[in-house]
Amino acid sequence: MEVPEKPTRPLPTLKVDGSEIPIGRVARVYRAKVSGEENALKLDVFLNDMHSKLSANKKDKTKGFIKLIRTVCKTEWAYEVTVVWRTFDDFKAYKESDFRKEVNGEFEEKAKPLIVGDLYSGVRVYDELSSGRVPR
Repeated sequence: MEVPEKPTRPLPTLKVDGSEIPIGRVARVYRAKVSGEENALKLDVFLNDMHSKLSANKKDKTKGFIKLIRTVCKTEWAYEVTVVWRTFDDFKAYKESDFRKEVNGEFEEKAKPLIVGDLYSGVRVYDELSSGRVPR
């Protein structure tokens, strides 16, 4: 029995048909250096807590929260966090809320003694392009 081929989907692309970059998803980005494995692991504990709070309140206080991404360079000890929101309006509502101070504010305060230098924080337009099939 022959297995039918799956239809191919076009690869996703960035929209380049206007005069400005469209804002779809939005991300809060944190970037810092840590002194080593021990402090990176401590930051992971704080991120797990932040993720739990963001995920548990998706129906109201964190409406539009999609995911949290953490990357670490174990050579340079660069520690980066990206918190992705469905829309700019969802992000803005959370950013202006008291709950944001409880969640992100707490992470920012707890991170300070574990990092070398300053904790960078910024907001980005967030887009993902994939190969069409993401392995699990």
